[in-house]
Amino acid sequence: MKTFYYLSIFIFLSITACKNSSDSENSSDSSVQSVERSDEDKALDAVIKLQEFKDVNEQIKAITNGKQEATFIINAPSEDHSEYYIQVGYNQEQWFENMYIFIVDPKTFDVSIEDLIEGDVVPIETWRQREERR
Repeated sequence: MKTFYYLSIFIFLSITACKNSSDSENSSDSSVQSVERSDEDKALDAVIKLQEFKDVNEQIKAITNGKQEATFIINAPSEDHSEYYIQVGYNQEQWFENMYIFIVDPKTFDVSIEDLIEGDVVPIETWRQREERR
């Protein structure tokens, strides 16, 4: 009879533990689904997708024998500017070597670039056309 009693308690506790485990799994799934990416992450993604970024990243990997990759300096929208300014370059020991300055609209995530030769900011497609003619 004692064996039956202990077996009943064991089964009851096992069922309760499984139900609680299932409830906690469901609640963690819903919390993962509700997480949204920040605008800064979306702006950074827009830059990472660009061929210009990929090329710089490969150059830096080659220079450093795969030890480093491109580095970012991100300036979020502020009173001074309404866009994300994302500098991409090579972070050396004593300085940051800037390769590009991308400007990302926080509403549309359209990318522009600071054209250092012309001294203006233009959409990335315009800059690419200029680069082809240079």
